[in-house]
Amino acid sequence: MIGQGRWRGFLFLAGGVGCFLLASFLLWTFSGRFSDDGPTTEAGPSLGVRSQEAQVEQVAAPLKEEEWVVYVTGAVARPGVYSLPAGSRVYQLVEKSGGLTDEADAESINLAAKLADGVHVHVPREGEDKATTQGFMTQENQKKGSFLGSASAGLIDINKASKEDLERLPGIGPKTAEAIIAYRESRGLFERVEDLLQVKGIGPKKLEAIRNLITVGSP
Repeated sequence: MIGQGRWRGFLFLAGGVGCFLLASFLLWTFSGRFSDDGPTTEAGPSLGVRSQEAQVEQVAAPLKEEEWVVYVTGAVARPGVYSLPAGSRVYQLVEKSGGLTDEADAESINLAAKLADGVHVHVPREGEDKATTQGFMTQENQKKGSFLGSASAGLIDINKASKEDLERLPGIGPKTAEAIIAYRESRGLFERVEDLLQVKGIGPKKLEAIRNLITVGSP
């Protein structure tokens, strides 16, 4: 019995020494094969940082410049509707429309006057009756150096406008102006601006071009 106990103890000791030697061998074999080079990926900015960057980009985006839409008629090279930066003056509108013609009455218009969104500026010709322009620029405002500031101040009443007034509208020539007058004389006054579609020579596209420049007044 004593011999068997010693033999078992020897086996346990030998097994322990064997495990130790195996572990030492494995550690020596694989030592240095795996180097710690640190993480191979780089962390991006946190969600809070990204949201702040997006806000900075939005603030840095340029704001769209406000524009005024102005209608010019009379003695300019290219009468019509133009878009200008807010705060523009009459001379800038005249330049954009090709400048004054040789028949323009330059002394009757204040080129330094400040414009406003939606106004109708009429440049008189030499000898033109000033009464025809008072719907677009009053004498009082002319003295103050400014045109009427409201869009309705320059609207042409298609129920009362003369042939010459109608011809100031973009796309309305002598024949179309005469057709408008003939329509209202034969069928009665216009009840709404859309009734112009019943006039020969005026289609949806032309109506849209003049819609913001005309009105229908009471008889």
